[in-house]
Amino acid sequence: MATMELTGILKDGLTPSFSFYMRGGGNMANAENLKLNSERTPKERQELARKAGIASGEARRKKKTIKEAAEAIFSANLTDEEIEKYKAKGYEVETLLDAVIVGQVQSARKGNSQAFANFMRLFGEGVETVDVNIDKDYVDAVETVEQLMKEKKE
Repeated sequence: MATMELTGILKDGLTPSFSFYMRGGGNMANAENLKLNSERTPKERQELARKAGIASGEARRKKKTIKEAAEAIFSANLTDEEIEKYKAKGYEVETLLDAVIVGQVQSARKGNSQAFANFMRLFGEGVETVDVNIDKDYVDAVETVEQLMKEKKE
């Protein structure tokens, strides 16, 4: 297994280090490793499709097993003592799933946006997420503007 070290320097001068472990000796895809299907023989394409089908079946079976295990865990009944604690707070719960939902609602009411997103997903309402990628030029520009505003105040 190969290890790749990535380092970077943060605004405060600290240097974080991250290690990524790659399977297969670290052969990452690049232009030299890629081959178009049109360049492959029918036998190569057939073999790759067979391997992909096997991997897909394994992934589906694994996902199904995880889903069944989660359903079994969440359908477990709470103890009488736990049920009484929730009843004292005004909640009717019997299973672990009921308790988790109550916890997500309580967290969302306190302003936890991730808990709100999880709760909305339960109802099939997707919550749109936005990936923000702040590059070094943007950070430099913000720092420059902050410095200019600071100088103007002085």
